[in-house]
Amino acid sequence: MIAQYKQSLLVFLLLFSSGNWGYLQSQAIELDTLFEVADSLGKEGEYVQSDSLCQILKDQSLLRSDWSFFYKSTLRIRKNGVAQGRHLAMIDSLQLYRDQMPDSLVELRNKTDYYIANIHSRINHSMQCIELYEDLIPRFRATGDTLRATSVIYNLGLQYMRIRDYQSALRIFKSGETLLENNKEGRYYRKMLIEKGKAQYYSQQFAEAKGTYATCLQLSNDSEYQHDVNYNIAEVYIAEDSLDQARQYLDLLPAAYSPIYVNGLMADLIEKEDQLVTAIDLSQKAVDLSVDYHEPRKHYRELVKLAIRHYKNGDIDASSSSAHSALAKYFDGIDADNLLSRPQQNDILNDLWMMEACLLKANYFLSKADEESNAIDEANYYFDLVFRMNDKVKSNYVSAISLYDFGAYAQNITDDILREVYNQYKSDPSDSKINRLIQVLQTANAYVLRNTVSERKALEMADVPFMTRNRFLTLKNALFFAEQNNNQHVLDSLLLPYRQLKNEIEKDYPKITNLWQAEISTIAKLQERLLPGQVILKYKFIKGSLLVVALNSSEVTIELIDLNEADYNAIDYISKYLASSDVSLKDPDYTSNSYAFFTKYVKPFLTLNDNQAIDQIIVVPDGKFRQIPFGTLITNPDGKANAAEDLLLSQYKTNYLYYLGQVLQPVSSELKNEEFVGFGIEYDDEYLDQLIQNVITDTVVQRSMKLNRLKYAPQEAMSLAELWDGSYYLNKDVTQENIIATIPNARIAHFAMHAITDAEDYTQSFMVLNDNEKSRFGYKEILTLINNPELVVLSVCQSNVGQDIIGEGAQSLSRMFINSGAESVLASQWNAPDNATKLLMEEFYRQLKKGERKSEALRLAQIAFLSNDDMTSPAIRSPYFWGGWTLYGLDSAIESKTQYLSYIGAILILMLVVMVIGLKRIKN
Repeated sequence: MIAQYKQSLLVFLLLFSSGNWGYLQSQAIELDTLFEVADSLGKEGEYVQSDSLCQILKDQSLLRSDWSFFYKSTLRIRKNGVAQGRHLAMIDSLQLYRDQMPDSLVELRNKTDYYIANIHSRINHSMQCIELYEDLIPRFRATGDTLRATSVIYNLGLQYMRIRDYQSALRIFKSGETLLENNKEGRYYRKMLIEKGKAQYYSQQFAEAKGTYATCLQLSNDSEYQHDVNYNIAEVYIAEDSLDQARQYLDLLPAAYSPIYVNGLMADLIEKEDQLVTAIDLSQKAVDLSVDYHEPRKHYRELVKLAIRHYKNGDIDASSSSAHSALAKYFDGIDADNLLSRPQQNDILNDLWMMEACLLKANYFLSKADEESNAIDEANYYFDLVFRMNDKVKSNYVSAISLYDFGAYAQNITDDILREVYNQYKSDPSDSKINRLIQVLQTANAYVLRNTVSERKALEMADVPFMTRNRFLTLKNALFFAEQNNNQHVLDSLLLPYRQLKNEIEKDYPKITNLWQAEISTIAKLQERLLPGQVILKYKFIKGSLLVVALNSSEVTIELIDLNEADYNAIDYISKYLASSDVSLKDPDYTSNSYAFFTKYVKPFLTLNDNQAIDQIIVVPDGKFRQIPFGTLITNPDGKANAAEDLLLSQYKTNYLYYLGQVLQPVSSELKNEEFVGFGIEYDDEYLDQLIQNVITDTVVQRSMKLNRLKYAPQEAMSLAELWDGSYYLNKDVTQENIIATIPNARIAHFAMHAITDAEDYTQSFMVLNDNEKSRFGYKEILTLINNPELVVLSVCQSNVGQDIIGEGAQSLSRMFINSGAESVLASQWNAPDNATKLLMEEFYRQLKKGERKSEALRLAQIAFLSNDDMTSPAIRSPYFWGGWTLYGLDSAIESKTQYLSYIGAILILMLVVMVIGLKRIKN
C-alpha cells in the first residue's frame, strides 16, 4: 500500500511542479486522498517527503480557505517534527500557522494552542505549558469541547505536579473531578482521581490521600488500574512510617509491574527500616532500569535519589558521581566523565531534584578542600546555582499555600548550606564570606511576605498610577480567594485579564521588571539604612543550633550557638510566664531564666568592635524567639519582672522585622488626608454568646474561648481620636465598608476590639465586628486594602500570633497588615487586658504626639506604666499587663499637623526676622 502512496506522491509532485493542479482536480484526485499519502509517509518515517506534501496541501488549503485540511496538514507536520526532535522549530511553526487563521476559527485556534502546549510539555517548558493550559480551559468550555477541556485540566495538573506546586495541582484535579462527576466510569475521571491522591500525598495530607485511593478502588475492577492504586497507597503508608501496611500493598503487585517504580519504592521502605546498604542496591537497580525509560526525568531523579543515599552512607565520592550523572542527563554540554564539568550560570531550569544534585556536588568539593586548591571555588559555584534555582523555582508557584510549602522544603536545603557557609566564614571572615552567609539567610524564609510587600511597593516605586495598581492588586486578590474557595468559574474568568494587565504594566512601566522580586541585600546595603546607635539582631535556628548575626552601621558579628534541651525548656518557660498570670509560675524561676536568656543571646552582641553606643535593638526573630518581647528581659541577676530599671527596656528601645531585608522597605510617598482613625467596640453579652456558638466552635483558636465585653474599647478610640484631632467609629458603626473606606486615607489606624486567631488556617483569623451579617474583618478584607497607613495599632488580643508555618513564622493579623503594605504595626503577643491596654495606649500616643519615634514612644509608655503611681497600681505591673506589645516594621516618628504648623510658623518667623535685619542693614 505504501508503495502505491509513494507512486501517487511522485505523480502529484510532478504535475504540481508543472502547473497542472487543475488537471489533478479534473482527475478527481481529492485532497483527503493526498493527505492519506502524507500521513502514511509520516507514519513510515519518511518525514521529508511527508512534510513536502503537507506543505503543498497547506498552501492550497489557504488559497481555498479549506481550514480543515490546513489543520490536518499542520498536525501531521507537528507529529513529524516531534518524532525528529525538532520541538522548538515546531512551536514556532505552529504559532505562525495559528496566527494565519482567522479569528472566527475558534476551535482550530484552540486545538493549535493545545498542540503547542503539548510540545512545551515534552521539553520541560512547564511554565509556558501551564500558561497556555490555564488559558485554554475556559476557551474549550466555551465551545462545549468537554473532552478537550478535560484533557487540558488533567495535563495542567500534571504540569503543576512536575514543578511540585502540589496545592495548585490539587485545585486543578478537584475541578476536573467536578467536571466529570457524571462520568465516573470514564478513563479520565479515574486518572484524575489517582493524580488528586498523589497531590494530597505530596502535600502530606495522608489521610485524605488514602481516602481518595479507597474511592479509586471502588470505581473499577480493571487490574492494571488497581495495581496503580495499590502502588500509590503503599507510597503513602511508607511516608507515614506504617511499613507493615505498605508491604501488604506492595505484595499485591505482580512481578511484572513497573520494576523501576517498585525498586525505587522498596528502597524508600528499606531505608526507613535502617537497611541503608540494601536500599542503595535497590536504588541502583531503579537507576539501571530507567536508563532507556521513555521519560528521561525518571532516570535523572532516580540518580539523585541514589546520590542522596550514598551521601547518607558516608560515600561522598559515589554520591558526587551519581549527582554529576544526573546533572549531565539534565543539562546540555556537561561531560558525564568529568566532575569539573558544570552547568552554566544562565542555564538554570525549574527542577528541585537539580537543586539537590547541586548541593551534593557542593558538599563533595567541600570535602576535598584540603586536597584541591580550587575545591572551595567549585563548592561556592554550586551553592550559587542552588540560590539561583531557588528563586527560579519559587517564581513558578501560583498560590500562597504552595509558596509556603516550597519555603519549608527549601529551608532544609538552605539550613545545610548555612552551616557550611558559617564554617567558611569562621576560617575566613572576609566580606565575601559574610555576604554569602547573609544571602543564604535571606533566601531561607519569608517566601510569601517578601514578595507581597515588594510587589505592592514596587508598583508604587515604578510610578504605576494608583487606579492601575488598585485594579491589578484587586484582580490578584480575587484570584487568590477564588483558588482558596476552589471556585473554578471565577478563576477561569479572571486569569486572562490578570495576565493581560500584568503584561501591560510590564510594557508601559519597564522599571517594574527590576522591582517585582524583593531584593537580596548585601551587608553594605543593610548597614547604609542603619542609624548610629541601632543594631540588628538576626536569629536563625538551624537543627540544634542558633545562628546570631549582629550588625550596626559599621561592624558585623556572627556566632553559632549550640543548644540543648535545657535551653529550649528555658525559652518555653519565659514565654509561658510572660503570657500568663498563673501563680504556679514563680518569679525567681522567671528571673533566672530571663537573665540567662539576656546574657546568652542578647548581651554579647550589643558591644561590637567599634564600641558604638547602642540605644535601639532591631530584632529579626525566629522560632520560639518570636514569642518573647525583648523589652521584658531582665538585665541583672537580682532583677524583678515589674521593675522598669531591671529590664532591657530601661536601656534600649526595640522594634521587630519579619525578615532581614525588610529594613530596606521603602517609605510610602502617598499623601494622607487624615491623621488618625479609630475603631472601638464594646459588644454585648448576647452577641458574644452567639459568636461563641456560631463562629468560634468552627475555628481552631489559640486562646481562651471566653470573650468578655470590652468596656473601655470605645473610650480608647474616642480619646485617641481627640488627642490626634482624628475621627472614630464605635460599635455598630465599625463595619467592613467604613474600615475599607477610611483607613487608606489615614496615617494611623487604631483598632480596639476582639479578634479570633486560627492556629491551623491563618486565612480564617479575623477581628470581630459587631455586625451579624458581616462579623469578620480578616485576611481577605485586609488584603483588599491598597493604600495602607504608616502605623496600624491592633489593640486586639493576640494580634501578633497565628498559624506557624515553617520558613515563614506566625501568620498573624499584624503580618496581614504588613503584607497589605502598612509600614509598621503595633500588636500584642497575648490576651490584652482591657483597662490596662487603654492606659498604655493613651500614654503611647501622647509620646508619639511629642514627636518620638514609634519604638521610643512604646518604650516610654511601658516605663510610665511601670513607674507612674498616678497612672497604674503595682497590682497590674506584671509583664502580662503591658509586656506583650511589639512593634513590627519600619520605625519612624509621625509628625502631626500641629507640628507641621509649628514648623511652618517657625520658618515664617525666621524669614520675617531675616527680612527685618536685612531692611535695617539697607537703611543703615
